[in-house]
Amino acid sequence: MTPTATGWLPRLRRHATSTAQVGVLISSILLTGCLVHMIPNLKHRRMTPYLSTAANTAQVPTTPIDIAMFVRFRPGDEVRYAELHVALNSLLFFRTCPLRLHFVVADDTTRGIVNSWVVAHNGSEVDAFYHYVRRPDRRLKSSFQYPFAVLKAVPDAILPGWIDRVIIVDFDMVWMRDACRAFDEFDRFGPKELVGLAVEQSTVYTLVDPGYGFQIPEATRSAMGFPPHWAGLNSGTLFANLQRMRAKGWSRKVYEFAAGLEKNQPGGNHFKSGDQDIYNRFARLHPEVVHVLPTEFNWCFDPALECVPDEKPPEIVIAHANGHRLHAVVPDHGLGAFIANVWSLFTDANMETIADDERTCRLHRVQTHGWCVDVTGSACQTTNPKNVATR
Repeated sequence: MTPTATGWLPRLRRHATSTAQVGVLISSILLTGCLVHMIPNLKHRRMTPYLSTAANTAQVPTTPIDIAMFVRFRPGDEVRYAELHVALNSLLFFRTCPLRLHFVVADDTTRGIVNSWVVAHNGSEVDAFYHYVRRPDRRLKSSFQYPFAVLKAVPDAILPGWIDRVIIVDFDMVWMRDACRAFDEFDRFGPKELVGLAVEQSTVYTLVDPGYGFQIPEATRSAMGFPPHWAGLNSGTLFANLQRMRAKGWSRKVYEFAAGLEKNQPGGNHFKSGDQDIYNRFARLHPEVVHVLPTEFNWCFDPALECVPDEKPPEIVIAHANGHRLHAVVPDHGLGAFIANVWSLFTDANMETIADDERTCRLHRVQTHGWCVDVTGSACQTTNPKNVATR
């Protein structure tokens, strides 16, 4: 009997079959590992890259920054659609680096409204991500009148883990400087600072009835630990170091705070300002975790109160009109005209009709000549208009 008939050849065939199976198994493991590595991005990324702007695109850095908005629209919110468009148009006009835009939404209607702007600006250098929050956490619903609005208080729980640092902004904003350079403010955080907010410039925390259509109840002020003349912080612009917030268990502490409110004051719904109340609470109890931003990052104007900062900062990075009224700011005196004119430069219609050089020129005139400046004309000449409005 030869070895071929009974010995090593059958064993070799069995060995070859086993080797093939092992090879298939190894390939499957490697493929699974790749897919697992990709899943976090696939879970949150809903779109292909889009967007670019003609302004300030020379020498674009390769490192993207993250900007987030918590957006929820109701039918008939056309005014707020315009605010969102102005915020995004101005953001793109000044940006000098790739952006990752994150939209936290609660429904497909809102996503569709945002996506209409996205499609209209199809291009490059910006990625869009949608993050769905179908219903607010039950631990936040009972103590806050507008549960979706308070979600910005727990960005470490809402936004995906691959985002380390993010600027979260309201959408009644106008960007007036480069967001990419504004991101450098994170480098000025102290070792214990988790979030950055600017000082509140309206009277929302210092008057019983601040003109917002609601009152800040005394029970709220007491629960927050606010002294009588506490100005507070405004969360319209929020610099969030998510990596540090996760390490410190930030969202867990917020949930515990909300649960304590419900236990002590059942059925409250008395916190009207959403996430801003939370950040002010922690600023009072743990000031070491809050980085106070220069007012240039959240320069507020409230047309209902005509309450404005006493002095203009050296430059304004973000202009903020509280209460969704930026579109209506058309008074005939200084600051209102300033804000209204800047806002008008970034409406959809004017983005199509005003050339980038002319827009930059007008912004330069507004930014260097005080509050009340007529920017309707074009009699402005500069040697390098694209650069005069950048930081």
